[in-house]
This record gives sequence, C-alpha cells and structure tokens, in this order.
Amino acid sequence: MYDPKQYWEERGKDYRASNPTWEEESKTLRGYYLFLNDFTPHTTLEVGSGYGRIYELLGHPMLMDMCDISTTMAEKCMEITQRIVYNWDGITLPFKDNSYDLVISYSVLLHVPPDQIRNHISELLRVGKEVYIATYSGIQSGEHYFAHDYLELFKQLEAELVSCKTFGENRVHYVVRK
Repeated sequence: MYDPKQYWEERGKDYRASNPTWEEESKTLRGYYLFLNDFTPHTTLEVGSGYGRIYELLGHPMLMDMCDISTTMAEKCMEITQRIVYNWDGITLPFKDNSYDLVISYSVLLHVPPDQIRNHISELLRVGKEVYIATYSGIQSGEHYFAHDYLELFKQLEAELVSCKTFGENRVHYVVRK
C-alpha cells in the first residue's frame, strides 16, 4: 500500500522533476507571484517544496517558507536553498490559521491518496488566504498518482475558484480562496 511519506523518503534521494509544460507553467506561476508582490510583499508558504525549484523560480523571496513531508527532500532543499524547510506529518500543517497570504502547492496533490485529499486541501486553505495549486487533471500511471475532482472538492470546502488555467492536455493551475 502506498504511503506518501515513505515513498518520498526513498524517491527523494535522487528525485529531479521533469515536466514537458514546465517552461510555460513556470512563467504563469512567476507572473502571478510577481503581480501579487508588485504592491505589497506577501508572505508565502510552499507545501511540498521538494528540492526548492519554486523558491528558485520566484527569485529567492525572503518572505517565503517551505515545508515537505519527506525529511530527505527537506534536507536536499535546505542544502540547495540555504533556508530552513519545515517538516510536517502530512495531516496538520504546523502553522496558525491565515498565517500566509499565499500558499503554493505545485505538483503535490496528485500524490495525495483519495482518503487524505480533502483534509490536505482544507489545511492549505486554513493556513493561507489564497492557494495556488498546480496539478494533473486526469488519471496518471503509477501507484503514487491519484485523480481527484478538484472542482467538487473546492465546492465541498466552500473555496472560491479565482482562476483556472490548463496547460497541455492534463496540467491545471487553480487559484482558490476561502
């Protein structure tokens, strides 16, 4: 049976993401982030920081925290970014309600099992005023990929869908808020 923490502890030892739509997607995320911070610096949390590629993409923001379920990935991220990366249990984020202006979850939710996805999104919404989610919108192959009905989950959690953008055949970016 798939255990996200155990899976990423092992896979995190040599993981480097590859995504055919990364260039286009990264421009969208960076543009959104720069737009938000054009007027006022925003506190940002990345949940599922991996090795720190979003931190690097956004230009090493001082007001950005990162956390990961995998100590392997968190250690790799700290080594690359020279920043503290919080470890979390995958259930409750170790931050107060509304701690961040923006929470980013990039290519994370597709790895969350169906029985945990509602709680996971609820936690993102609890600690962030706005949540930027990048994920896949369909069935992927492999034991660690899950298809979720994100629009239905947002509705159930009473989250407002601010924007939705599709990349390629099955990549989607959502911005939601409470």
